[in-house]
Amino acid sequence: MTVRDTPWPDGTPCWVDIAVPDIAQAREFYGPVVGWTFADTGEEFNHFTICQVEGRAAAGIGAVMEDGQPSFWTVYFATSDLDEVMALSDRIAVMSNGKLTGMFDRAEATEAAIVAASALGHGPAHGEQRR
Repeated sequence: MTVRDTPWPDGTPCWVDIAVPDIAQAREFYGPVVGWTFADTGEEFNHFTICQVEGRAAAGIGAVMEDGQPSFWTVYFATSDLDEVMALSDRIAVMSNGKLTGMFDRAEATEAAIVAASALGHGPAHGEQRR
């Protein structure tokens, strides 16, 4: 795995995670297929799982929020200027684990509010970088 120790260029996909009905089953599938090992974040974070390659974060696996909800991938994009991204729209929607967790008018969309809304789900450890 290529490792990145510098910030991602703006607009670059920088993280992916998948929400699934059965985390254990996803681990059984993706472990051998992709070569991942796993770190379970525990009950406090609904067992969100960090997928690792050579001990470094590569992706995440979390549980869907409702029975019967299909699996889905979420792609995260890097930005060095959240204010610029927020200025691109009149409204900012924040989703975490397939659920809308925040909707802000531009004037209300502070970095703190977006981070707080993101934390309502069980998203990835955003400090990690992978490539």
